[in-house]
Amino acid sequence: MLKNVKYADKNVLIAEFSNGFAVAYERGTEQWARMGESGQAEQRSVTPGETFMKYALLPPSKGILCPGHNANYLDTQKWCSFSAAGKETIDVYLKRQQTPLTQENEKQRELYQQMIAPLEITEYTYTQWKEVGQGLLMGIAGWPMLIYCSVTGKKSASGDPELAMLFAPIGFVYAGQELVKPSGKAKKIKNKELLRKENTGENPAMWIGGNSPDRFRSLDLLFPSGVMLRSFGADKSQNEFEDESYKNAEHFLPVEPRLRDKVYASFAKTEQIWNQWRAFGEMLQPENQTALLRSLGFYGDPDEST
Repeated sequence: MLKNVKYADKNVLIAEFSNGFAVAYERGTEQWARMGESGQAEQRSVTPGETFMKYALLPPSKGILCPGHNANYLDTQKWCSFSAAGKETIDVYLKRQQTPLTQENEKQRELYQQMIAPLEITEYTYTQWKEVGQGLLMGIAGWPMLIYCSVTGKKSASGDPELAMLFAPIGFVYAGQELVKPSGKAKKIKNKELLRKENTGENPAMWIGGNSPDRFRSLDLLFPSGVMLRSFGADKSQNEFEDESYKNAEHFLPVEPRLRDKVYASFAKTEQIWNQWRAFGEMLQPENQTALLRSLGFYGDPDEST
């Protein structure tokens, strides 16, 4: 079952298995803080030759380990965290590694692009008038304060006449920049003839981030099965909110049945991989992991192991 072993660091070992999953281990002989029964961190004294061992079944998707409790102690199975150096080493491995879900995620991204391509989505910039207004107000408010301070020799309400001098030009410059070079970024659908108002129960509903086909930030496709196809992959929520959202959606996108079937098949494969990953995690018992690490010479004092 063990396929490959990578010594990512003197104190970090990554065991790769034939099922495509990997487990990371970190050892050390220093005092490691661990969680006590009260939930508070406590210290355990280190005796000669004693080594604390941490491990984590690595996620089958690319990314990095979450901060905080991201591992377990091998002996007690309590939650703990990899050291900062250990986490960094493991994150580098995860970013480079081809995971079991990589192929499916790539399929889902390609299917998403094929489905939205006929919409002829374009990106554009627009003037954020709210930002212009705020800049003008700041500039307009600055000049009276500046005149008041100049005539009376008194400080402004802010207590700082120099602040009034600063507000006016900056406010106008800020507003001018927004007019000349708009900072708002959005997308729009050119081919609106494809959009459908009626719900046939087969086509995906369109979740438009911004609510308007003429100005939106993101576009997700919600299928009647509950599968959500996004630009980065597919997922599925386990709540009734999305069921109602599908029924009440304003826009639906006609897609080829073969593409829809491919989305369902790929998502089913994704769920299968996650179920296999969880089942494999339940098999990782302290006894068999300790035996594996001893056979690899990775259990004990790092200075005495190979």
